[in-house]
This record gives sequence, C-alpha cells and structure tokens, in this order.
Amino acid sequence: MTFDTDDLADLAIKLRAHINAAGLKVAPASPSSTRSPDVFFVHPAVSVEAFLETLDMMAPAAVFVLAESFDPDDMGTEDAALRSTAEQHAGEIFRLSVLWARDGMLHTWFITTDWHDALSDESEMQQYQAKGLQQMDRELMHERSRNAHRQLMELVVESPDFRGATINRRTVQVRLLMDANPALVDGLIFPHEFATAARRTAADEVARWEARLADDEGVIRRLALELRGVRTQREQKEYAARMLRELADGWALTETFVDQMRRKTRDLDT
Repeated sequence: MTFDTDDLADLAIKLRAHINAAGLKVAPASPSSTRSPDVFFVHPAVSVEAFLETLDMMAPAAVFVLAESFDPDDMGTEDAALRSTAEQHAGEIFRLSVLWARDGMLHTWFITTDWHDALSDESEMQQYQAKGLQQMDRELMHERSRNAHRQLMELVVESPDFRGATINRRTVQVRLLMDANPALVDGLIFPHEFATAARRTAADEVARWEARLADDEGVIRRLALELRGVRTQREQKEYAARMLRELADGWALTETFVDQMRRKTRDLDT
C-alpha cells in the first residue's frame, strides 16, 4: 500500500481516535527535543495494525503523535532537477511519527510518504556520487555491497544476542552489530535497509522453526515433562520459552507459538 500526504493526514486522525478509544492519552503538545529512541518500529516492516497492537499492549502513560512538514532545504541537494521536484512538496506532510516511553525506554513508530522515500533515495545516491563513487564501476560497487551485506548478515544471524532477542529488541541488536563493524557498513549502498532485511531474515527463521516444532510429539511430551510441578503461569511461559529457544537453535520464538505449545501439553493430560 502506498501513502501520500493526504493519506498521512487521515492516518493521523485515525491514530489519535484509536489511542483515545483504547483509554490512552494523546499528549496535547509536541516535544521540543528528544534523544534518539531506543526502539524503532518502521513502516512497512511494522504495519499500522501491528503497531497499534503493540501500543495497546504496552499502554504508555502518554503518546505523542507528530505530523512533520517537509522543508526542501533539508534535502541538502544542489541538483537543480531534484531541488525542483522537492520544492513541489514544500510544506506537505511527509512523515507521521508516534513517540512514547515505557520502562525508561523511548519508542517510536513512523511512516513516510512514497514521494519522500523516492527523494531521499535519490538524494542519498547523489551524495555518494558527490564523494567520488561516480568514478567507480557500478558493477564493482554493487558486488562490494552484496559481499558486505552477506558478511554482515552472517554475523547478525549467528549472533546469540540477535537470535535470542524478541521482535522489539532485534533492531537494537542489529544496530549494535553494525556499529561494531563499520567497514562492512561502509560497503553497503543503502545501509538504512539492512536492519529491515535482518528482521525479515529473523522472521523467516522463526517461522521455519515454529513450523518444524509445532507437531513434533516428542517436543510436546518433553515440554509437558518440563512444566510438571511449575505452578505459576508466568513460570510456565518462561520455562517453555527457554526450552523451545534451545530446541530452535537459539531463536526466540513468538509468544503466540509458545502459548500454543503450552496448550498442547495440557491436551496430553485430557
């Protein structure tokens, strides 16, 4: 689904209505400044529906909904054609951001218009060209980027911290590994897309393991034995999540799947 300025304006109204209807509070003011968020939720990797479910679950004390207007000067481009295109969108809403805090951590979810994404990509490419990349053979540049992407993805996927992170914490783990490997990050043509690709890879791996374990009677029986004598529901969830993570080669499986497997253990006793 594509989004233009009018779509974001409509979405801002719908988000405020949903937040109010959920019993949460939309802050009446905008923050003058904020530190960098700890957790990023970015559309389309996190859909509007998934974001709202997460927000409802976290139930923050206050939520900031910010509709940001576009200033062509922020593009920082000297290209006449790109500048002309950017000026056509002056003053239009280009990004809708939602900010909230929970347990000392700052979270954000944002969505941008397609025209702004296109302008940003073009501007970023021009910045690379301005640094002299136009002198490099394009195929060699892409080959370098593919190699850097592959090597960095291998590091991320093999990281126990990344595998064991929940969905909301994977972005943090990716950024830590990217910060620790600046040479590989420098080889990426579009480094801002790497975190999205890493989260997608993790989601595929988790889905593969869940499909593999879902109907394994041996796993279900073993889990049933592990949970015997564990009284509280919280402890059962922790035991089940830990055991399933070990069986899934360190991948933290979804809470929904863990609950499904716990229910299957109860079915053994009926």
